[in-house]
Amino acid sequence: MNWCGSWGARGGRPALLTARAAVLVAVLAMGLAAGACSGGDDEVGGADTVGGLAVSDGWVRAAPAAGNSAAYMIIRNDGPAPDRLLAALTPAAARVEIHRTEMEGGVARMVHQAEGLEVPAGSTVALEPGGLHVMLMDLVADLEDGQTLLLTLQFEQAGVMTLELPVRRSDAAYMDMGSG
Repeated sequence: MNWCGSWGARGGRPALLTARAAVLVAVLAMGLAAGACSGGDDEVGGADTVGGLAVSDGWVRAAPAAGNSAAYMIIRNDGPAPDRLLAALTPAAARVEIHRTEMEGGVARMVHQAEGLEVPAGSTVALEPGGLHVMLMDLVADLEDGQTLLLTLQFEQAGVMTLELPVRRSDAAYMDMGSG
């Protein structure tokens, strides 16, 4: 199944849209109507761009329905000012949050980054297994290797960027780091 551009083959919206997600949907809709969506036409050197930001090397970990997954990517800020990833949204999950993995007593713990994720000017931020990631919770269907997933990012300054990310099986080494 391909999640890009639809709410999924099983029909209907995710059952558990939160109030915050509903507000984000409205904000994203305004951005899309204003033409702020990034994608195919704005790709530069294999990266999706919006404002001074470029996102590349994105992918999503395969996972079963009702479970959790994560999206990973590289965000580069070529602009003169810092920006902040405020939120993300996908029709494939009931909830989406920005997380950081921290080790505590040999146990991995996911820490919600409620204030978002700063992307300093002239810097690159890597979202990768065992570190920063976009957490996809309460999946509405299986995410299987070879599928694609539509993920919309909301940045404080640059606005909305919509990505089509491949779904891949996770490397077993990363599973041991607590991302799985």
